[in-house]
Amino acid sequence: METGMVEINDIQNNCIELYKNKFRYSLFYAVLILISIILLFFGIDKQSSTTSLINRHSQSINNFICFAQGDKWIVVTTIFYPTKAIYKFLNLTTQWNLIVIADQKTPKDWLLHLSINSSRLIYLSIEQQNTLDFRILHYLPYGSYARKNLGYLIAIKCGAKIIFESDDDNLLETNDIYFLPKIVQQKHVPWIGFHRQRSPFINIYG
Repeated sequence: METGMVEINDIQNNCIELYKNKFRYSLFYAVLILISIILLFFGIDKQSSTTSLINRHSQSINNFICFAQGDKWIVVTTIFYPTKAIYKFLNLTTQWNLIVIADQKTPKDWLLHLSINSSRLIYLSIEQQNTLDFRILHYLPYGSYARKNLGYLIAIKCGAKIIFESDDDNLLETNDIYFLPKIVQQKHVPWIGFHRQRSPFINIYG
């Protein structure tokens, strides 16, 4: 009788242990499936955002109304992947829009390497630039900062009242862009040596 009781208890204990193990495995697989679903969701969402960004920048400039509007624009040229300066321009304290003018040496997958999906960015590849209906286009050489003129014209088309001209290797020291007041007095403009004379005028490309 005691032997029978012992065997029954052993069987019960084995069953309980079996159910515990089964529960652990079920819980493990449930967590694994949940993690897979989350990773899949975020992967699709990121891919969708990237695809949306590329599609938005793939259309001809002549065929769309500016998706970014504003009175303050930054215009740069680049032949590199997105730099620290680019990211800083897109994360300033006050809202500035950014136009990036590509050149022949600019990586074709530049947008794919942009780790943020910014609605304040207009990226113009060489192919897109060639669709622009600007007569100046035929006079702008490749490999020249003169191609920024296309950026200025697009910025004006999109509402620019102030254009900040910069480059992708000019990292701002502050988190914002400061400019002279509308009514400028002499004290606002530093007088710097120019052609051996003190003058408030500076030719930055001279």
